[in-house]
Amino acid sequence: MKFYSVLAFALLICVGCATHVREEDKTFSQVFETPGFTKDILYEKVKIWIAQNFKSAKSVIEYDNKENGSIIGNGNIKYPCSGLSCVAQYDWTVPFTMRVDMKDDKFRLTFSNLHVAWPAKSDSAGYHPASDFEMWQQEDYDVARPVLLHFGEEIKTCLSNEVKSDKW
Repeated sequence: MKFYSVLAFALLICVGCATHVREEDKTFSQVFETPGFTKDILYEKVKIWIAQNFKSAKSVIEYDNKENGSIIGNGNIKYPCSGLSCVAQYDWTVPFTMRVDMKDDKFRLTFSNLHVAWPAKSDSAGYHPASDFEMWQQEDYDVARPVLLHFGEEIKTCLSNEVKSDKW
């Protein structure tokens, strides 16, 4: 019984030490310059990138307005763990909402509604139900933010690597 009391106390200290995310930091964005690309071309290329990088673009995209140059969708990435933390976090994911706003020569990626999720599992310690909850620790945002914002660089690479060939 003493062991469980010490464990509960240690967990309480760890949770108390975690840095909570301020409400205004739960949404983040970045603008990417794309000289020579019109809003309409960017719109088409972003839709192609989404189709190629998400399991089902149709189920990802929630809002799509070519005239305004906006696409809003929901997706998820593998939780970006490193080192020993991957032992416990190997099957975690980060569900998110992504908004892409396009204008001539640039686009803006905005991410919000970040969660941490993991599937149900059973092991020698018993049954652990699936979980999905809003991110509340700054550390989780700090590991997810660079991975998500890298999507912008991937989109830019997709724009510059367009193959123009009639031989296929």
